[in-house]
Amino acid sequence: MSEASVAEVLLATLDQATPADLARLDQEIAAARGRLASLEQLRKLLAVRLAGPAAPKPRVPRGTSEAAQGKRADERRRDIVAYLAQRGPRLQSQIVGDLGIPAGSMTALLDHAWFQKTAQGVHITPQARREVLDS
Repeated sequence: MSEASVAEVLLATLDQATPADLARLDQEIAAARGRLASLEQLRKLLAVRLAGPAAPKPRVPRGTSEAAQGKRADERRRDIVAYLAQRGPRLQSQIVGDLGIPAGSMTALLDHAWFQKTAQGVHITPQARREVLDS
């Protein structure tokens, strides 16, 4: 079958489509999404089963000095710079998920001269390259 005849058949089929066809397609898409969600959950369970549970995230104990908290924030910022330098700009939610940094801490960590937020995600600045990567 030539390309022209394939296109003609497709256009003819579209001309004959009904609202019931659209509804049936929507149902198939919903079912496929349900199967995909089930497979994703199964994959997570299998990954934990094979690799073991993820290590608990370190928490700053109550009463920790400001200097110790500042040091931890600096370490996390350096981790974020290294991550972004390797992978390029990422959404804040991706950084949270990949590095295991608490979402509530992320805004404060990114409010720093090393980072710039754009519609494409979080970028590292030239200052971050100089102070973290080049040092």
